[in-house]
Amino acid sequence: MRRQVLWFLGVTLAGVLALSLAGSYRMDVSRWIIADASQFQSRARITFAVLASGLCLSVFALAVYLWWAGDRVVGRRGRVMQVIAIVLAAAVLGLAAMLWRLALLTT
Repeated sequence: MRRQVLWFLGVTLAGVLALSLAGSYRMDVSRWIIADASQFQSRARITFAVLASGLCLSVFALAVYLWWAGDRVVGRRGRVMQVIAIVLAAAVLGLAAMLWRLALLTT
């Protein structure tokens, strides 16, 4: 239990750090995207792919963790955790498909 709490706190702090860095570098990334008109589309596509991947992978990691934790918990509570993991995994696959479609429509 102690290891899970420490892991959760570490991941939460990493997320807060990533969000604060993203906010501080937002203007730099925006300037980089529009700096060269000939490279605008490819740079915007790269930025979109990185952000979409970060979102989808983090939610999928949560689904994997819930599946793993549900496997270790005995009884009904473990099964509920695994059902939530399956729902999250399905949702992230749908989100990834919609983001992929959005990327194709905007290019």
